[in-house]
Amino acid sequence: MTKEQEVISLSVRELVGFVYQRGSIDTRPGQMNRAQEGAEIHRKLQASMESSYHPEVTLKYQTYYKDYCFNIWGRADGVVYRNNMPVLVDEIKTTTKNVMFISELDYPDYFAQARLYAWIICQENKLEKIDVQLTFYQVPSGTVRQIKKTESAASLSRFAEQVFCEWTKWLELKRELTNRRNVSIVNMPFPFQKWRPGQHQIASAVFRTIEEKRTLICQAPTGIGKSMGVMVGALHALARGKGTQIFYATARTTGAGAAEKALALLKKKSDIFVRSVTLTAKDQICLQEVRQCDPIHCPYADHYFDRIKPVLYELLKNEQNFDSQHITRIAKQNRLCPFELSIDLSHWCDVVIGDYNYLYDPVVNLQFQERFENETILLVDEAHHLIDRVRDMYSDRSISKIKLLNVRKKIRKINLFYRALTALIDELEKIRLQLINLNKSWNVEKEFPRDLYKNLQKAAVAGEVWFSKAAKSEQIVDEEIINFYLELRRILVILEYYGEATRTSFSISENQKDICIGVHCLNPKQMILKQANDSRAVIYFSATLSPLIYYKRFFGGKDMSLVDLKSPYQSDHLLLLSADISTQYKYRQQTADQVVEMLSFFLQARQGHYMIFFPSYAYMQLIYHKFSEQAEISSYSIICQKKTMSAKEKQDFLDRFHEHEKEERTLIGFAVLGSFFSEGIDLTGESLVGVAVVGVGLPMVCPENDMLKDYFSSQGQKGFDYAYLFPGFSKVLQAIGRVIRTENDYGAVLLIDDRYAQKRYQRLFPKYLNLPKSIATPHQLSKELQNFWKRKVPIS
Repeated sequence: MTKEQEVISLSVRELVGFVYQRGSIDTRPGQMNRAQEGAEIHRKLQASMESSYHPEVTLKYQTYYKDYCFNIWGRADGVVYRNNMPVLVDEIKTTTKNVMFISELDYPDYFAQARLYAWIICQENKLEKIDVQLTFYQVPSGTVRQIKKTESAASLSRFAEQVFCEWTKWLELKRELTNRRNVSIVNMPFPFQKWRPGQHQIASAVFRTIEEKRTLICQAPTGIGKSMGVMVGALHALARGKGTQIFYATARTTGAGAAEKALALLKKKSDIFVRSVTLTAKDQICLQEVRQCDPIHCPYADHYFDRIKPVLYELLKNEQNFDSQHITRIAKQNRLCPFELSIDLSHWCDVVIGDYNYLYDPVVNLQFQERFENETILLVDEAHHLIDRVRDMYSDRSISKIKLLNVRKKIRKINLFYRALTALIDELEKIRLQLINLNKSWNVEKEFPRDLYKNLQKAAVAGEVWFSKAAKSEQIVDEEIINFYLELRRILVILEYYGEATRTSFSISENQKDICIGVHCLNPKQMILKQANDSRAVIYFSATLSPLIYYKRFFGGKDMSLVDLKSPYQSDHLLLLSADISTQYKYRQQTADQVVEMLSFFLQARQGHYMIFFPSYAYMQLIYHKFSEQAEISSYSIICQKKTMSAKEKQDFLDRFHEHEKEERTLIGFAVLGSFFSEGIDLTGESLVGVAVVGVGLPMVCPENDMLKDYFSSQGQKGFDYAYLFPGFSKVLQAIGRVIRTENDYGAVLLIDDRYAQKRYQRLFPKYLNLPKSIATPHQLSKELQNFWKRKVPIS
């Protein structure tokens, strides 16, 4: 290998998948990949083969083509040996199609994969020929058909050359664009006149972390410019060959805006050349009124893979920015699925912006596991969300007897799927009766019942066949059946990860007629660390990673460093007060009048825009009605969050705060902690002058949270803190963070609960916040506020 030859490492599946993928997008049940039962069928077939059949043979080969050195690898399902020499390579595939009518045109990528394995074997063993075999197994009939062909080494070499030739065209484009990117970033000036305090420290820490292949936990207050600092550090590392791609992971769809804004500023002011794509959920970006991802109902899915490559090549060659609006325009122009287009672009772009689930969700990640290399730089924004999000991804409560009965009713005909659902219902009924006899409405087990698992598997296989027949006959399938089937597939995937930190719950309904099965991931640490180990480096950053020791236990490995920054703004810009009133659940009715009185004094101190946050909708409604009865309503404009709100309703709610010049009265927004309005919104200056938080944000006491508490207590940790205190306080800190957004902002925060005076709460405040000053009476509150607003902003 010469110095000029670039090393390209990739799997055989990735090679042939890109070059030979043809046809249409079709994600209907019955058309989907059956990885789980496929693996079992593989093992079954492999075990039935003759002794000369060697299963799961790992293949690795290095070859050269033009200016590239290809390191390729894969694992053949089987290789037959005669006299210690390979004579046949076998690939096993499962399908619901009639195997007697399958040809190479149906699965060109499968045949290409087997040929490439055969070529590697011929090259390594200096063979003149070898048999190439595809073994198709039809589900559920068990019919097996083997398609075998003898291939010469010469024909396999010509085939391999065609594959490498097609790939090289794309690699040369990527090399050209990467060189242009690197030069532009190395010479990139910072887009502003000066760094904000702490911002350069973030960028430097990010660069060092990526260079040293480590993990960084960064806590920095809102307004410090974290997104820009993190992005600049990561881009400089990328330009110096410390990684192949950046994935900017967001907790919410709105989180993509911070990354897009940072990149846009850098491109505008520093003229860097960086290709970026934002991944948007299918339902949000779909061009159809009703999303149906199949060639019959969607023209954008029909022949997608036959049309995509020329369009993709030209886009990468000529454009840089692929946000959701631009992708939608391109998709319409070229009759392509916008979601799938964004996924294809993500393989080649320098920066990918997307939700956590693309990396952490066990079901979604199955579709993207080969798209992101282990040299990917992972930036996790709003990282305080990650623990609960990943825990939810590996948990499920979708299986219940009543739901199964409703789905079975819609199947109508007694068939294989109907019978499988009946067996599953019978198994649930047996468990229900056992619990009723034991007088238990809630039960938790460490293991998932073996018989129940087998019945779930059988129902999934039967459902796959049923959906396959429905797809062939173009039968309209009830949406409830589809949703149930997808939930069934999901729970089977989750059960593959069942471990010591997983529990199974059995819940009996109040009328004792229904039973619900839950799978609960209690400690998602291993799932989070797996993704970290699959990346070059990980940067977890947020304004609310307090206490750091809690997040270190989930994020941290041996190679971990911390950055915990103070506020860049003067501490006297924010007045932080706490009122000594109990808001515990049992006292809420009797202290409601005190809460209303304290809020009235807080709001009267200065006209402006305020938000008041509550731990639940019920508590918010209680105080809202009390406030409406007792306060001077004519002095206020009040808007209240609803339980369900459309995107437009949420935006209309926020727009009221941006229109502060038009408001003649004090504007009050009643909202719930942890909702859209308490995180990720940017209300600067007069848009928001004060926030009140009623309560300490503790999650609802329930069997699931108590299960979490008991688990961490059994691990020698403070269970209550892990299940209730830390998650709740994180929401409080996020609400506080809505007030001060820039160095020119001033604001007041009132925390209403006597627990804020306790040491266990005070030790949770990050160092960029002063501890709240305790207030005993409304008149004391009024005095503190008057002094604050007199010093900072003259009362209008």
